[in-house]
Amino acid sequence: MEPKQEIPNQYSKKEESVGKNDSKFSVPENELTITFVRSSGKGGQNINKVETKAKLEWNVNNSLIFSAEEKEKIKKFFLDNFKSKMTEDGRILIVAQEERSQLQNREKAIYKLNKLINEALAPTKDRLVTSPTEGSKKERLANKKLESKKKKDRGWKYNED
Repeated sequence: MEPKQEIPNQYSKKEESVGKNDSKFSVPENELTITFVRSSGKGGQNINKVETKAKLEWNVNNSLIFSAEEKEKIKKFFLDNFKSKMTEDGRILIVAQEERSQLQNREKAIYKLNKLINEALAPTKDRLVTSPTEGSKKERLANKKLESKKKKDRGWKYNED
């Protein structure tokens, strides 16, 4: 019998610990509100008895660690990309229910929040303005001629023969 191969999880422990140490910004746990509710998914009989789903809530406006400018960046990022995860009053809601234990789901929710905040506060690269290449200009003009010919051929033609 071959040994069972372990399939790496998206948020494996190794990644999680690396992510926490490498992350530039992280929300202090005293600013987070975490509640546990009954989860859907795997868990067997445990699923009907134990509340393992972690619901994390963090109010951006009340945060003491981020400046006003950083708070605006975070809010704009969530409104642009994850509108359903942010309420109108500035609370961010993250849910984790992948694992069977409260502790793992709690850690996963905190990891997800910190990952998204780091993504929101990452500096954006400015686009370098470049001019089109000679080949792309020729290709564009060839396509224009082709489209023009195609549309011209659609018209009604009168033959005197």
